[in-house]
Amino acid sequence: MIVYNELLELEKLVPKNGEVKYNIAAIKIKLWRFRALEINEAKLKNQIYSLKNYGIESSLISRMMVNFHIIKAENLMRKRDYENKDKSVAFIKNNYKKFYLSDYDYLSLAQFFSYYANIDLAVELLESKA
Repeated sequence: MIVYNELLELEKLVPKNGEVKYNIAAIKIKLWRFRALEINEAKLKNQIYSLKNYGIESSLISRMMVNFHIIKAENLMRKRDYENKDKSVAFIKNNYKKFYLSDYDYLSLAQFFSYYANIDLAVELLESKA
């Protein structure tokens, strides 16, 4: 929370700085994951997509949106909203190829797919690595 609040103060000094705005969105996702901050999903999604207006690369925005949907899927699973959870998983499946993945990223994503009963997606993801 301290870093988030400091970034908000920094944003007041440099309101058009894309890196500051990117880091604010990234911290919001992390705080949302740990339920440390109430998040309006629609506003956060718009905030992420608006990063392109500040010179942030589309691959970074795609990565952030995948992370957004990972957290959203976790929250929906807790609520037993399987239909919308599946929509978030589908978004992840359709967008993870838009940015670089390290070996660790591949493993983490495969574990995510497996955890949410998408074994075929996990196999598809790791098949070329294996």
